[in-house]
Amino acid sequence: MVNYLETGFTPEFDSAGGSMVEVQKNMAKLPASDREAIAGVFKGGAGD
Repeated sequence: MVNYLETGFTPEFDSAGGSMVEVQKNMAKLPASDREAIAGVFKGGAGD
């Protein structure tokens, strides 16, 4: 998930498309620690 937010590519080499392209481009500008925190929330590991 962290790699996807940075690069736009999944482990299967699919890529972000549609409106997600702009989201991914903005996420790539964030510090790695922020992307890791966001991925944790997506995975349900943080923020209640």
